[in-house]
Formats: sequence, structure tokens, C-alpha cells
Amino acid sequence: MHRTVLAGLILGALVSNFSKAGTLDFNIATYNVAENASSFVVTINRSGNLSASASVTVKSTDGTAEVAADYQNMSQVVSWTAGDSEPKNVTVNILDDRLVESTENFQLDLINPVGDVVGTVGSATVSITDYEEGTLQFTAAVYEFTEDVVLAEVFVERQFGTDGEVSVDFATLDDLALQGQDYVNKSGTLDFADGENSHRITLGLIDDEIGEIEQSFGIVLTSVAGGALLGTTTTTEVVIVDDDPDFTPALSTLLLEVQQTIQVEAVDLSQTSLTDAGKTLLDTVNELPVLSTTDLVGAQSTSGQIIFNVGDNVFFFRPLSVLRAAESSEIGIFLLADNSGFFRTAEGVNIHFHPALTGLAVLQSELAELELPELTVDNFGNITVQSDQGPPPLEMDENGKLVINNSFYDRYNVRPLSVARPSTAEAEGTVFEPHPVFPQEFVLVVNARHDNQMRRQMLTSAPIDAVELVDELLSQSGIVAAEILDYSIIEYSTGGLSYRLFPDYIIRRVEDFTVDMVGISFPGDVNLDGQDDIRMIFSNGDEQFFYIHPWE
Repeated sequence: MHRTVLAGLILGALVSNFSKAGTLDFNIATYNVAENASSFVVTINRSGNLSASASVTVKSTDGTAEVAADYQNMSQVVSWTAGDSEPKNVTVNILDDRLVESTENFQLDLINPVGDVVGTVGSATVSITDYEEGTLQFTAAVYEFTEDVVLAEVFVERQFGTDGEVSVDFATLDDLALQGQDYVNKSGTLDFADGENSHRITLGLIDDEIGEIEQSFGIVLTSVAGGALLGTTTTTEVVIVDDDPDFTPALSTLLLEVQQTIQVEAVDLSQTSLTDAGKTLLDTVNELPVLSTTDLVGAQSTSGQIIFNVGDNVFFFRPLSVLRAAESSEIGIFLLADNSGFFRTAEGVNIHFHPALTGLAVLQSELAELELPELTVDNFGNITVQSDQGPPPLEMDENGKLVINNSFYDRYNVRPLSVARPSTAEAEGTVFEPHPVFPQEFVLVVNARHDNQMRRQMLTSAPIDAVELVDELLSQSGIVAAEILDYSIIEYSTGGLSYRLFPDYIIRRVEDFTVDMVGISFPGDVNLDGQDDIRMIFSNGDEQFFYIHPWE
């Protein structure tokens, strides 16, 4: 047979066979699927001649979307038996890469047909639209508020997508700040609507008006739902900055009760320090460089006194308050002229103290022999003894009205020096000695035993309230300077001259006192030494005389 005729017969046979085959097509040429869909279904249709069995492979090919990053590789054979015209479905898996990005695509192709042929829709484009529920986290790892804010707000942000409704739980956690004492406990669920990118948590802070070192509590995010994820800042610290100056009300105190003695309670320095649970307040004092570099160690007695042994001398202080120090204040021990002072520790607090008398019981015993057993140690460190401890006398005034005789309230006021020196006295007791500055005046010396050694401690006269007196002096016209010197002597300057004031030992109540009486007056020469003197009426209704001595 001629070669041309043979080729025609073969081609005719092929055309005849193709005309008997079915056609395989995707049902659509384009698929759109959201990234969070996880999977979608692709349908392959069979049409035409169904007389034979058929199969085809569905194969994926990268476009801007990449296999294993945006979708799972697809290579699956789909088959039909002879006469079967049912569409066949194939599941394609989508991967959520949690990246904010534009729409990406890849391609599906029908390849390697057997029995049938691929039709006009043998390829389909799959477009993956980005869908990001986002990540939820706090906008900051630390929030800082002053205690008086009362209502504090922290924020949870939704990043890297705001698609759909999501939620997250939150709860507060105690740290140094405690629920019910420093803040109001709170927990709940934050619900984010579709498109919402921020939520606030409002917290109640408790302003207790008690000084505290900076403290904090936590908030934690848990149990995210709706497809969102937790971000990196799932916990935050809420720092409460306390601006109250006085820590004392929150601290424990010591008071050794002595019969017929009234005194202010001392701060217990054995309690935990304000910032370090491994230390006591006394540790923070003993760590001050002036002590640690000289091997001096302070100890606190059961009565509350702080005791320092310095060579042959012993210092006695009574700590009465703990106050906030100014920022960047120098740490150390600061002793004032009136023997009061404060320890400024590295914690940023001032532990204020006043001088204390180690022989208080000895003094009281001596006074008891004068039928004056009751004494008071005030919050300035002064020791006062009422001059008449019998029943207050009732008298008739000039108008026939029954009144209390105010002279009953007169009292003696002395102040101990903080240092107790070695004494040669053979027995405990009190003696009067000339004043170190004014020999014509006197001081009271108490000899008492401490640690099996006899000690002598001096008590001088002192202002009721030294600060109020100095302030009042400075308010007087012409007085340009005023300060407290050793032994509670007051110095002031006016007209180019300096004067020293010696406080009288006797304190008197002002009859029919009113606040407009407060201040300084000049009653003349009260003690008959040739110098005019000063009378001070204090805001508590007491009066005291101060004898003027010019500098020699």
C-alpha cells in the first residue's frame, strides 16, 4: 500500500478513537479561598463519551503562593469507571502562615489523562486571600502609675490582623502589691469585634495614704479564642509609685511598758526592710558606710532603744518614724545639734530618731522620792514631769465661776544628750552640775548602770518644740538668722549682733488660750540678770521663757 494512503488510514483511526473518548475539566477556572479556611474542595467534571474507564492526575504548581508555606502539595489521581459521569472532588489544604500579606495564588492542572482527554478547563488558578485574626498582647511590659490615680488603664493590642471576632482572658496577680490592700483584684474576658485592634483594662488602685516603697502587681493574658494567637507580651507589670511620705503607720513598733511612764512607741527595726525580704531595717542601718567601714554595729533593745558603742561611750537613740527621703539624697547618719537625727538608708528612707535616756528608771526613782513618779517622754524626745501630781484643784475665778487652776499643769521639761559617758559614781542616782556653756545655770546628770558599767548622761533644758521656736524667731522683724546649738541653746542674730537663748526648765499652760496668742513677746528681764528675755507661746497652748545671753 502506498505510504500516503497508510498514513491517512492511521490518522483516521486516531481521530475515530478520540471522538469516542470523554472530556475531563475543572468545574471552574478560578478558586478564591481565605487563608484561614484550612481546606477547600476542587471538582472535576466528566462529559462526552463515557464508554470507557478514565483517570487524571490533579497537580499543583507554585505561583506567588509557595508549597509548604501557603498550601500543601497536591498530586492526586482521580478515576471513573465506564459509564460513570459523577463529578469527582479533591480536597486541597491551605496553610495559614500568620503573615500580613497580599493575595497569593498557585495553579492546579489536570495531567496524565487515561481513557479520556483534558478539556478546555484543564487548569485552575487558586487565589488565597489573607485572613489574619492577629496576635493579642499588652502594649507595654511595664505600666507605672502614682497611687492617687485611683483608676489606672492598661491596653491590650491586636497586631498583625484584625479579621473576625476573637477574645482573650485576663487576671491580676499579686506581687509586692497585694489585692485588697494596694489594688482591686480583677479578671475577665476581652472581646474584640471584627476590625477592632485595641482594648483597655481599667484597674482600681487603693490610695491608703501610708508611705510604701515602689511596689507592683501583674496581669496575665490566657485562653485566647477565635483564631487569634498570644503575642510576646502576655504578662505586664503594673508599678504603683507611692508618694505618701510617712511609712511609720504600716510598721510594727516596740514599747516596753514602765509603770507611771508614758512614751511614744519606737519603730521595731527587726522587721523586714522595705525593699529586701532578706534584710531587716536594722541591717540597712548597719550597712551605712559610716558604720560598715568602722566596724560599728547598732543593736536595738527590747525597749526600742538603738544602742551604739563608740569607744568608751555609748549612744542611745529612739527611732520614732520612717519617712521618704528626697530623691538622690546622700546616705549616712545625720546627727543634729539637739541630738536628734536620722539614718538615711540606701532604700531611700529616713529613719528619724531622738536621744534616749538609758537611766530612765533611775530618774523616775529619784522623782518618786519627791512625790513626782509620773513622767512623759514626748515625740520630740523631751522628758517632762508635771510639777504637781495630785488632783487638779478647782477654784473660783473673779466672776464666781468654778475653774481648774492652770498652775496645776506646770511641768519641768528636760532633754537628754544621746551620749552616755563613763562615770566614776559609785551608785545610781542624779546630781546637778554647772551648765557646760552657762556656768550660772545647771544641768541634771543621771548616773545609771549599763552592761555592768556605770554611765553618766546629761539632761539639759530644751524648747517644747525647737522647730516652731526657730520659725517664730525668723518671722520677727530684724532677726536674720536662728538655729539650735548644742545643749539645746538657741542662737539668733539681729542688728549685727548674735544672742544665745537659754530655755527655762518650767513649762506653763496659758490661761484661756486662743490661737491668736501664739508667738513671741518680750516681757523684760524675767530672771533679773540685766538682760531682757523672750516669752514664747506655742501652738499647743504652752508658754516657755528663754533667757537672753549675749556672746562674750
